[in-house]
Amino acid sequence: MPIPNPSSREDFKIGIICALKLEARAVLPLFDATYDENLDEYRKLDEDENAYVLGSIGKYHVALVVLPGEGKAHASFAASTAKRSYPCLELALVVGICGGVPYVTDPMSPRRDIFLGDVIVSNGVVQHDLGRRHDSEFVRKSTVHANLGRPSRRILAFVNKLDLVYEQLTERLASYLVKVQGKFPSVYPGVEKDQLFSPDYPHNPVNCKCDESTCQDNTIVARRRGLSRHCQTTSVHFGLVASGDTIMKSAKHRDQISKNEDIIAFEMESAGVWDNLPCIVVKGVSDYSDSHKNKDWQFFAAASAAACARAILDEIPVSLPKPPAEPSNNHNRAVTLSSRKRAAADISEAGFGEIEMDDDFYLDSLTFPQAQFRLEEISTAHKKTCQWIVGQPQYLNWMSEEPLASHGGFFWIKGKPGAGKSTMMKYLLLRAKETLHGTVILSFFFHAQGIILERSVMGMYRSLLHQLLCSKEISSDARKPFFNLAKGLKLQDGGISWTKRDVRNLLSLTIKSLQGHHILILIDAVDECNQDEVKDMIAFFRELQVDIILASNKGIEFIIENQQEHQADLERYVRTELKGGQSEPVQKIRDKICERASGVFLWVVLVVRSLNEAFDRGKISGLQKRLDEIPDGLDDLFTDILTRDQKDKDALIFSLQLILFCRRSLGREEIYFAVLFATTGTIEADIDWALHSTTAMDRLILHVTKGLAESSKVGSTKAKPYRVRFIHESVRDFLLQRNGFSRIQSEKTDPANFIGESHNRLKQVCFSYISLFRDGPLGQKIAKMGDLPGRLRTDETIQSFPFLDYAIRNVLGHSNLAQAGGVSQEEFLQAYSRGLSDFKCIHNAIEKFATRHHKGDWSLLYILVSSDLHDLIPLEMLAGSHSWDLCGQYLCPMGAAFRKGSMASVRVLLGMQIDRATCNLNPQIEPELIARMNQFFTELGQQTRKSRSTVNNTQLVLNFAFDGGRVDILRLYTNVINFNHFLNNRRGTPLCWSIYTSKPDLVEFLVTEAKVNVEAGMRRADSKSRPLLRAAFRTFDDNFIYRRAEPYWKVVDRRILDILLRQESLDPKCQDEDGQNAVHWATLARDKFSVNRLISHGFDYEHCDSSGRDPLSYATKNGHADIVKTLLEMEKIEVNRRDRSGRTPASWAVTGSWNEERKATIEALFNTERVDFNAKDEDLKSPLACMLSMRGDPAATEFLLSLDTVDVNSRDLYGRTPLILGVMRKCVDQVQSLLRNDRVDIDAQDVDGRTALSWAIGPLNFPCSMKSSISASARDFQDGDDIIKTLLRSRTPNTELTDKWGHTPAWWAQAYDIVLAELRKKIVVPPRTKSSLELLLEYCASRRAALIPSDLKTIKSEMQRFLDGEYIMKSPCVWNFSLCDVKFGADWMLEGTAIRTGIIPKIY
Repeated sequence: MPIPNPSSREDFKIGIICALKLEARAVLPLFDATYDENLDEYRKLDEDENAYVLGSIGKYHVALVVLPGEGKAHASFAASTAKRSYPCLELALVVGICGGVPYVTDPMSPRRDIFLGDVIVSNGVVQHDLGRRHDSEFVRKSTVHANLGRPSRRILAFVNKLDLVYEQLTERLASYLVKVQGKFPSVYPGVEKDQLFSPDYPHNPVNCKCDESTCQDNTIVARRRGLSRHCQTTSVHFGLVASGDTIMKSAKHRDQISKNEDIIAFEMESAGVWDNLPCIVVKGVSDYSDSHKNKDWQFFAAASAAACARAILDEIPVSLPKPPAEPSNNHNRAVTLSSRKRAAADISEAGFGEIEMDDDFYLDSLTFPQAQFRLEEISTAHKKTCQWIVGQPQYLNWMSEEPLASHGGFFWIKGKPGAGKSTMMKYLLLRAKETLHGTVILSFFFHAQGIILERSVMGMYRSLLHQLLCSKEISSDARKPFFNLAKGLKLQDGGISWTKRDVRNLLSLTIKSLQGHHILILIDAVDECNQDEVKDMIAFFRELQVDIILASNKGIEFIIENQQEHQADLERYVRTELKGGQSEPVQKIRDKICERASGVFLWVVLVVRSLNEAFDRGKISGLQKRLDEIPDGLDDLFTDILTRDQKDKDALIFSLQLILFCRRSLGREEIYFAVLFATTGTIEADIDWALHSTTAMDRLILHVTKGLAESSKVGSTKAKPYRVRFIHESVRDFLLQRNGFSRIQSEKTDPANFIGESHNRLKQVCFSYISLFRDGPLGQKIAKMGDLPGRLRTDETIQSFPFLDYAIRNVLGHSNLAQAGGVSQEEFLQAYSRGLSDFKCIHNAIEKFATRHHKGDWSLLYILVSSDLHDLIPLEMLAGSHSWDLCGQYLCPMGAAFRKGSMASVRVLLGMQIDRATCNLNPQIEPELIARMNQFFTELGQQTRKSRSTVNNTQLVLNFAFDGGRVDILRLYTNVINFNHFLNNRRGTPLCWSIYTSKPDLVEFLVTEAKVNVEAGMRRADSKSRPLLRAAFRTFDDNFIYRRAEPYWKVVDRRILDILLRQESLDPKCQDEDGQNAVHWATLARDKFSVNRLISHGFDYEHCDSSGRDPLSYATKNGHADIVKTLLEMEKIEVNRRDRSGRTPASWAVTGSWNEERKATIEALFNTERVDFNAKDEDLKSPLACMLSMRGDPAATEFLLSLDTVDVNSRDLYGRTPLILGVMRKCVDQVQSLLRNDRVDIDAQDVDGRTALSWAIGPLNFPCSMKSSISASARDFQDGDDIIKTLLRSRTPNTELTDKWGHTPAWWAQAYDIVLAELRKKIVVPPRTKSSLELLLEYCASRRAALIPSDLKTIKSEMQRFLDGEYIMKSPCVWNFSLCDVKFGADWMLEGTAIRTGIIPKIY
């Protein structure tokens, strides 16, 4: 039975990664249920390019990741981005096929032979292709930094468990394999096709023996199969897996690597996943990693691996997702948190928890994948060029120790377009990294045609801060301000919403903290970002007083083309690259090129390319003539290149329009097939990729663009596609800014209209393209693709029709831009309307997100508004459509405009003109606009719809307006609706909603303009009224908006806090249903600023909530050192206040996870000299005892023991000292720390007279007055021996002390062995090297003390007497792993006694 659907992305704990489609297809039948991956609750982040299938397998929510190809680069990119979209992934299973190592090279190895179809499960991964290739051998690099890390203890323990339950695992595998084969064609190929050839017999392309059905000569390696191996039987093998980008097809190398590294299989993805996600490789053996590879076994091997992965998930590899909490007034419950969000145990009785994420999560939120794209695109400097710059006087002066005031810290490289500034910057960056050791080097290369962050100052600040924080020169203290701020920022779609102000302040603060460090910043193409921000950026950098190199103009200018050394670089390039030999005529041509170049490197590159083409055609004698024909100046050269050959002129113009005016950067395949369609008018139903190879595509692109554009890889990973871009930005500037189009067209181009005409041409091509898919064979093929799931459908479409995705998504967008450019689109809209239903079907067939499908009731007007195509909206309204026509998920076209926050669309729908200069600003609302809006609401109210909802249409549209968040749109509602009313399904007023979602603009509008009642309480599911101020610090409750399992605290938006604190009706004594006040909320949110503000406004910082805890108690528990120090500075604050459980701030402070902040918290308490570190709670436990009973950190134990005032022998309610508690909890390190302290009494006895040694040597609880269970957990066997040895070796414990029953430690040791002997009949008990009694006997013998073991019969009799006592509780077994029930029989003395165990039951 499938588990309940996930409530958020955080519920996904398992990832399955498949490189091949057949591997993914084998996994799909094992899903118990699949989810709509487009739902807002758990759809991936927008920037995530992975393909997912989401669903449930067994007891887990699983994200299946389908890679675009094989190799560790694809896998690494997929794993890292999957971790962002689904931050709580705890384990990745890399499932698929691999090459096996068939036999054991070491005769002493216990490993079995591997056959085709068997499954490999990894206990580690080795990257076998990383190393050095020498003439005679390949040496794998095995340094610490080169090796992949070892698996975590958790994974190793789990894999060892799988080995222990091997029979159960294989039985389940077999049953799941049958299930897979029912839906996935994976028939067992048969034993006769499993042939292993000798390493000395390589594959022959012709008449190879591997092609024969049977072969019995000596080329076949004879191996013994069991009887079961002659049918469909799959074995599972555990061992090391080799991973790399090279396919292993050499039996000799296979055996050599296997012998050296103890490898059992080879594959290509796990090395990429390993450092991004904890992973286990589960792969079926489809070949023997030799030259005789074939595909006969691939499908069966993939099915076997999928079945094994399903069986592995049944063994519960990670913690199970917790069920949603039931609504209750009792808040004594655990907080549901993911592995990425962890909380200390028992945060409070109220159930409030601080959620923390990994530091990597916050660091990754700064950067973006495209941050290094421009740097990677820039060609590396030609050999021996650019080196001269470091010897120039200007550069040496700038790098000297002279005061920054002489040059402001700036070194500006100025040059003409194409002079080589970017190449020079890349050279300086690489050289600085090689030579300036100890220098913090940061860089950013602006990219005018990249995404917004690539061309904005905000993107630069974020990238620089990320590089700075990741530098090894940065201390943890310098990073602390960043993490403190980041952990308080609001999460949006799983990421952090950064502001320029925050990033700049953090960058400045971090740089200023690096006293004594040399910092170098290189910024390229400053003129390609928003020039309005440049002056502010320069002023900011000037205040930092660091060394900065910028490529642009101003400052201490260094004009590159005026340098003699730059001219020498040009000459060196021409001498190297120009063909023709060293004859005197050719040498004169080289000199002429350099003379005419005027320092522009790009001009030289283009001229040399042109002359080389002439040379290749055999026109050696015409080189001088061709050079004379080439004009001087870059623009004239561009014109000459584009107009010299009039052949394929239409293809030239169309290709340039594609690159210039497409609404996104197009890939190589998209442009290639678009140009083919524009020239032929036909579409291939089945593309012959051998004919249309990447080489053919590159040649066509170079041909039609005359060499001014090229396909280049975006990013450094294999997963990134090739995009077509101009060879230099000066080409774009020439065509757009210097009227280059008019030079290449025969007719005069109207500069004011050619952009509109270009978009009209692109629209027409897109429309003609998609029209061919309305019916016929193409339409049928698209209809079949629509049946595929999600991203698989999109991948299939791109593979079959590369240009279709762009054409269907952007045909209306180009039409809108053409209309804006003055080209009427009335006839086009009419034609599009006639085929609207077909076009919606085509769009839905290629759209992987179901929430973005164009539904059947969507009108063309609704689609135009949803896409914000406001220039086409008036044309459609003239055709008879209305803004109030009911359709779509946002009720009507006006609702869609409200939801998108598009004031321009709202104005057009109301028949008003768009003020393009101010449409994005918040202009003054005209009376005519308000009047028309009132008329719209009147018309909307008259429309009826089929719905069970009782909410009227006007109220629904208001909800969408708040979602859009535009104040100027909400102003239109002022005279229409009462903003004090509750929002539909929002469980709160508009003001509460705005505060909850941290929208200060909306809060300001509602309070100042809408005049809402700020005293109105807010509601949640249990209808308890809460103060408005509390909403500022908390996110939503159960099933509330974001559907989180539990709310969590956040740093309040300061603008919102200021607005609320200004309200006269604000009550400083306001509390929530848990009795907490605003200082509590700010403390739990780790918001020191708000704590100070609230205290200054009269809020009580000593107020106690319903559990008796004040803000100081929560601050110490969560380790918020800054807030603790702030509260301790308050006059007469009570530092030893007890809560209802009797615990003090000191008791809470020592029980959390240990870090520098925790240490600072405890030190702050100690420095007050008023804190009692011996105060006891209701169980009479001191802080030291509390910490040990909760297995606190060893460092915290050392710190407390260093305090002379701490009572190290305090006793709790049962007389247990900290040492006894540490022994009972198996805290080895803590016990060692205690025993090193001379004040600790090793022979202290509890209320039953038992000592620490008694508890260590016989951890039996059943005869005690305080416990009623037998402890036989795995920890007893892992740490128990260490505890015993520590006690016996560090001190001299009294082995003859008896408890109140007259029993010595030796009696308990023997009794424990009796229990274990009986348990071994029922469960698998880990073996012990020596029993407790043997250790004790050795100890006594070493001290010549006599120790006579008791008679076993006597001990059993005494145990029976205890079991018959009235203090024994009869209770059922308690298990950590509830895999089967184990009960003691009626004929044994332990019948009914509770057994607390964490060990693995036997499988019968």
